[in-house]
Amino acid sequence: MYEAKRFWKYEGNMVPPSIPEFEDSYLEDWLDRSSSPTDLRLHHYTTAGGMKGIVKDKGIRCSEIGYLNDAQEVEHSLQLIQTKIKELREEYSDNEAISKGLLDAILMHLNNFPGSVFRVFVACFCKSGDLLSQWRGYAEEGGGYSLEFTFNDQTKLILEDDQRSHPHLRKVLYDEDQQEDLVETYLEGICARLSNELPGFTPHDKQIIASSTALHVMNTLMDWIVSFKHHGFEEENEWRLVRMLKSIGEAESQSQFRVSDGLIVPYVDTPLVKTKETANEETEAQKYFPLSNVRYGPTLPADRAKSSIASLLETQSQRGEISIDVNEVSIESPEVPFRG
Repeated sequence: MYEAKRFWKYEGNMVPPSIPEFEDSYLEDWLDRSSSPTDLRLHHYTTAGGMKGIVKDKGIRCSEIGYLNDAQEVEHSLQLIQTKIKELREEYSDNEAISKGLLDAILMHLNNFPGSVFRVFVACFCKSGDLLSQWRGYAEEGGGYSLEFTFNDQTKLILEDDQRSHPHLRKVLYDEDQQEDLVETYLEGICARLSNELPGFTPHDKQIIASSTALHVMNTLMDWIVSFKHHGFEEENEWRLVRMLKSIGEAESQSQFRVSDGLIVPYVDTPLVKTKETANEETEAQKYFPLSNVRYGPTLPADRAKSSIASLLETQSQRGEISIDVNEVSIESPEVPFRG
């Protein structure tokens, strides 16, 4: 099984306890959307060079979200959230701590996205491993590869300091009515609870509490910014592996750069690992890359493609600290009809 967990980067020091209590209940359904009672199998479409690098490095490159092919989709979620905040600001105009303390602070963070507080890096996946639009858009017009990864609660990310972290996977939401309802009900709940908590505090303390709560709320809003897309992309059935890093410190130390279409694109390496316990308790658990299938593109010569994939997997299987269990990685041909 795979259990989606919340993003936590900033926890304000003066957030009223009623707010996280509300969130724990309200966000349960949201996290359930990206959870699975069985292993979660997702596919990443890439070029030949991308496939080679993923197998060699035993990891995925998560690119900064503003540089994705459909980066304009960030504007869709940003504008939706900003609109809801402005509507609430009118509703709470007589409550300065809410309208100017909380909501204005949230708007400031959103207006400065990306980079003021968080920088977000993502790798894109698809539920289908043989989808025509994905072959055309992300895999060299059918001359690339579709890599299937198996995620479960034993799958981990290996971070720069060798700590292991739960991978944050999100199923993209395309329904705008659901998007608006999620944001509106959440923000109304935050405002109502903060309003109930503030009487009795000095104006100065009210502003501090509101500003601290705004930073706390950004954890959830950032989740939705990277998970909402326009309904026109629904066929993609996209999932995203998300890395949310603090702008100062984390992102600065981990960012690397590649060239794409004349742009210098920031990315972070994201090694993936699953562990297999051994029969001997004294023997250290083995670490494997959670790759489970490679499908070559429909314009590639089948025999040579299959042979070269098998050779690459075998050659890289025991190199480095993370292994590839070649017996568990199937190699398949595409079934989708393709015309270039």
